[in-house]
Amino acid sequence: MSVLLFILIFGGICCFLLAFGIGMNNAANSISTAVGSKAISVKKALILGSFFEVFGAVLIGSFVAKTISKGIIDPNDFIGKNKQFSLGMLSSLLGSTLWLFLATYWALPVSTTHSIVGGILGFAMYVYGPKVVNTKSLINIVLSWVISPVSGFIVSWAMYTLVKKTILNKKTNEQSFKAAKLWTPIHFGFTISTMILFFLESSSKSFNFKFAIWIMVLIFFLSWILAWFICYKWILKIYLRKALKPKEFDIDVDEMRKQIGVFDSFEIIDLNLEEYQDHGFIKDERAAEEFKFIIEPEKLTEIPVDDKNWKILTEDEFITEFSESIPDNKSEIKLEEFELQELKTDEDQNTDQNKDQTETNFDDDYEELNLMKQIENKTKQQIKEGKDPNEPVISPYKVEIEKLGGTVPLFMLLQVITAMFVAFGHGGNDTALATAPFGSIYSVYTSGDVTKAQVSFWVLAVGGFALALGLLIFGHRVLITVGEKITLLTPTGGYISQLSTALTTVVCSLLGMPISITHILIGAVLGYGVSLYGWSTGINGKMIFKIVVSWLVTLPISAITAIMIFSILRPLCGNFIED
Repeated sequence: MSVLLFILIFGGICCFLLAFGIGMNNAANSISTAVGSKAISVKKALILGSFFEVFGAVLIGSFVAKTISKGIIDPNDFIGKNKQFSLGMLSSLLGSTLWLFLATYWALPVSTTHSIVGGILGFAMYVYGPKVVNTKSLINIVLSWVISPVSGFIVSWAMYTLVKKTILNKKTNEQSFKAAKLWTPIHFGFTISTMILFFLESSSKSFNFKFAIWIMVLIFFLSWILAWFICYKWILKIYLRKALKPKEFDIDVDEMRKQIGVFDSFEIIDLNLEEYQDHGFIKDERAAEEFKFIIEPEKLTEIPVDDKNWKILTEDEFITEFSESIPDNKSEIKLEEFELQELKTDEDQNTDQNKDQTETNFDDDYEELNLMKQIENKTKQQIKEGKDPNEPVISPYKVEIEKLGGTVPLFMLLQVITAMFVAFGHGGNDTALATAPFGSIYSVYTSGDVTKAQVSFWVLAVGGFALALGLLIFGHRVLITVGEKITLLTPTGGYISQLSTALTTVVCSLLGMPISITHILIGAVLGYGVSLYGWSTGINGKMIFKIVVSWLVTLPISAITAIMIFSILRPLCGNFIED
């Protein structure tokens, strides 16, 4: 077996695993907000998302792959050194794969773009020093990492601010509903026309033809007008006939005061806890999707100590369970003096009986952001502003349902459309990241020329399949990361976040910029959250901090890992594998 054939086979395996890991970790983010705001079920989101990931990989992936293969380093510096170049690309693939799987195991939100670019830079600078790096392309790539979240933030903030002013901030629900009927078809038309525009643009680059700018502008506005008319004339009327009635989220205030005596009404969102009932959540006779959090104090002392759902608590403790993101053994929370404290489980108590029962011991991956945290922040804000702290905290989700009325399902439909659009852009960008180094290896093996690196159609197709497979098998585990841990999403908020992400993702993909879909979406979700809640309320600062740290460490870690792998493989390939 020749050295190049060994590198080709091993590189193909690493390419498949890397694409699988991208689907497992990053691809779920593209559909997370649609699931988080309950616009679509997890099963449907995974199936549709997988299809559009593959579609995007095949259609627009090759253009981004060229930037990864040739834009970061200058292949001319490796002329006559095919084995070294191929081995370096293999080291980049293997290093990125190891880091992505390790980071996923640690639940770190890393960027595959940073990882691949870091790996390529690492081995290239190790062999030839900084001179081999394409400085201009590297600067553009670094700028794109800043531009991605910032542009997502700005677009999302501006669009949601517009939604608030034109629809949500009307004096009465009737006025908001009337405005929603006017503006929803406009949003529908804009979404459809934007998707058509970028689809045509991406197709033109893939099939070597290009529309004139005036034709693209004409198509955009004609499709916008046509989609608006169809929505206004027929689609909106269909949805209004199936007007969504607000679900009951209120807790009986009188009954609550009788049982607890200290807290007022908290109105909460539908958390769809049916599948979580066996994991420490309250079971009751009402609809499984509806959340209940009142426990009669007199019944607390009757609960067996070995009961997995509860443990004996004193009567003055107000018990609540609030989020599907809380792990099985950390699901009991109390609100006391406006501070959230975790109640130790029986297992924890047996391990350390000397510690106080209410000692705070949050798992970092499950802390801070949830409805009760928003209630806590809102209560503090009310006290600071001199308002009654017992004034009920209203869920933004419920507010939108009441204001938008029968147009809510239409906004959810738009969110599903934009989520698939994001999946399309993600497939084109991230599949290219996984396949670009292998494409370089394959080109060297078949043509012997390091300057003619091309990513074949079948390579993109296999990479897209691996990405979709990772999404289908493990994607459900990370859906809530962006959808719930940054801020609380509403139907319009999820739609605006996805649309902003789609615009930025596809534009950057068509420009050949290796962007991070996760960073764009995080910026968009944060932009919506700031527009709705402000910086101090409803934003999970600790999660944002973790993400920023992951941006900073991924590139150097990937570079160092690739250098180590290259240093190990180079003597092995030179001495022990027959050429």
